[in-house]
Amino acid sequence: MRAAIVGIVLLTVVAAPAYAQSREREGRSATKVIVGTGAIVLGAFIAANAGETKTVTSTTGSTTTSSFSGSQLGIGLGMAGVGGYLLWDGLRTRDDRYPSTTVGVGVGRRGTGLFVRRRW
Repeated sequence: MRAAIVGIVLLTVVAAPAYAQSREREGRSATKVIVGTGAIVLGAFIAANAGETKTVTSTTGSTTTSSFSGSQLGIGLGMAGVGGYLLWDGLRTRDDRYPSTTVGVGVGRRGTGLFVRRRW
């Protein structure tokens, strides 16, 4: 039994990557960062222009009118929120070209355990 467990752990640690998998995720993190940053800037610009004040000057004096667009504010904040998510997701995406192995030990009230996670 112990030999089987050691064999499975060794196979997991030294497993070769599957070359048939697509590499379409390469370079997408930079795209997400750029698009996310642009969406934050554009959303903040749209939200900042949700309230508008106009001053009309005439011979009798000046009149100031202001207007506010709640839908424009919501669209701007929503766009900035989506941009923030894209920026966060692009920054946390790691490069898949470098495989990694994580070994961990879990200790709890019910017992202990060993886990091995291979990413490629």
